[in-house]
Amino acid sequence: MHLPHRTLRRRTLLAGLAAPVLAGWATPGVAQPGIHQRLVQLLDTSASQQELSRDYATGLRLAWAGDADKRGRPLLQTVNVGSPSGLRETLAGLAADPSVLGLLGTCGDSLAVQVQTELRRQNLRLAHMAPWMSDSRHDADANLVCLFASRGQQLQQALGAVHGMGWDELCVIYSSSAEHAVYDAQVANIAKGLGLRLTRLTGDRDTPQSAMAARLPASAAMVLCLSTSAELALLTQGMAARKDKRFVVGLGDVDAPSLQQLSPGAGVPVILTQVVPNPHRSPLPLIADYRALLKRLFDETPSPISLAGYIAGLYALSQVRDSGQNPSRESLLAQVGRRSALNLGGWRVEFRDDHRGSRYVTQTLIARDGRLIG
Repeated sequence: MHLPHRTLRRRTLLAGLAAPVLAGWATPGVAQPGIHQRLVQLLDTSASQQELSRDYATGLRLAWAGDADKRGRPLLQTVNVGSPSGLRETLAGLAADPSVLGLLGTCGDSLAVQVQTELRRQNLRLAHMAPWMSDSRHDADANLVCLFASRGQQLQQALGAVHGMGWDELCVIYSSSAEHAVYDAQVANIAKGLGLRLTRLTGDRDTPQSAMAARLPASAAMVLCLSTSAELALLTQGMAARKDKRFVVGLGDVDAPSLQQLSPGAGVPVILTQVVPNPHRSPLPLIADYRALLKRLFDETPSPISLAGYIAGLYALSQVRDSGQNPSRESLLAQVGRRSALNLGGWRVEFRDDHRGSRYVTQTLIARDGRLIG
């Protein structure tokens, strides 16, 4: 299955930003004359995650490009991570380079979890700002700042749409054994908290997502697909071919308009969550600015993922500037640890006991007749 065509202008731009920055590490702790400070974004560029990563990176770049105050602003550089095998060395190299202020906007979710796990394992003091991470296991880490609603908050909202229908079993589909290992304990805990019995299906490299439809247990009235738009489209196509019209739940990694372009299975109802307002209709000044900049600079269609990246970029710029006239890695860590409230054009970043900057979740239903509701 082919992903929908994206604007060549943006693809060209991002290709130019994708060069690894892993060579020529500076001596640890020794400042290099003339070296500009930088924030580094780690992106999962595997086949299933590359479109999500591109969208989130687009939002970050948009925040940088639209920032009028360029004095003291760090460079934003990208490291593509096609495989987690070299992640330990990558992070150690970044920590050894004094020009690196911290990490910003790691994407997607599984990579962000692994990055934070590895930072803690190696005791690397790098601020990790605004990763695309719905997983909440590391939320209490003082060096980590997650801006958007967690997986548990999203599931509560999504399952609220079918609450009271007498359904008590949820089947979660993991695309691989590695994904199962990363997520299952937390998903099981969330399901238990919602009073749901959990069954699991785990795919592999040789099993297309559409084929998973044949393995769905008859007892589960709802299906949770932890995937991006393309994989969810394939699953629903497989379900439609079997005339299986159970509810399928997708979380913030899925963009409703993109899913519709991919022709999801006819007659299969899908509940989707998003962790930012509708980027096409919201009246917030922040989102009006986002739309105008996106049209002017990238000629790109608004999406929830790139809007989230834009918010992440604006937040990071504020944190760097609030950490001093000549920010350092330690001053940025101190600023991140303050968990300051922030108003970004009507969008409030406000941390509470759950350590998340926002608990906002909205939901969209793709009804059996294909209409978008909500």
